[in-house]
Amino acid sequence: MARMPQTNQQHGSTAAGSQYRQLFAHQAYLLCRNHGYEDSQLAEVLDVSLATLEAWKRKHAAFREAIQAGKQEFDEEHVEAALLKLATGFVRKQVTTRTIRRDGQEYTETVEVKEEIPGDVRAQIFWLCNRNPQRWKRLPQTMPEAEPREGTGSVLVVPEPEDPETWLRRMQPKDL
Repeated sequence: MARMPQTNQQHGSTAAGSQYRQLFAHQAYLLCRNHGYEDSQLAEVLDVSLATLEAWKRKHAAFREAIQAGKQEFDEEHVEAALLKLATGFVRKQVTTRTIRRDGQEYTETVEVKEEIPGDVRAQIFWLCNRNPQRWKRLPQTMPEAEPREGTGSVLVVPEPEDPETWLRRMQPKDL
C-alpha cells in the first residue's frame, strides 16, 4: 500500500500565477484517499484551474506523489473490494416495513429480507485477466470468411458476440 509522502506545513512558491502551499499536498492526499477525487475535483476544491493543478504536479514532487498515493490507496481499498464483491457474489440485506390489516386493526411489521446476488461473469473475467494475465489472457476473436451471395456480391457475415459464460469456459486452462 502506498503511503502519503511527508511534507512540512510551510508555504511554498508560486506556480502558474497561484500561490502553492505545501499544505495542499496533504489536503490533496486526503481528498484522493478518502473520497476518490479526480484532478478536476481537486482543482475545484483548491480554487485553481486544472492547468494550474497540472503545473503544480510538475513542479512539486511532494504534491504529485501525494495525489498518486491517495488515488492508489483509494483504488486498492474501495474499487478492488467492490470488483471482488461483484465477481464473487454477495448477500444483500434489506429491511422493509409493511402494514398488515388483521381483525379490523392495522399492524406494522418489519421484515429483514436477504437476497443472494450471484457473481457477475464479466467481473470474474476482468478480475482473472488482470490478476493473472499469463494464465487468463484474452484471445482476439477471428472474423469469418465472406460468404458470396448469389446475385448480390460478397457480404461479410459477422457472428453474434460470444456470451461471457462461453468465453470463460473456452478460456479456462485445460489442466483444471
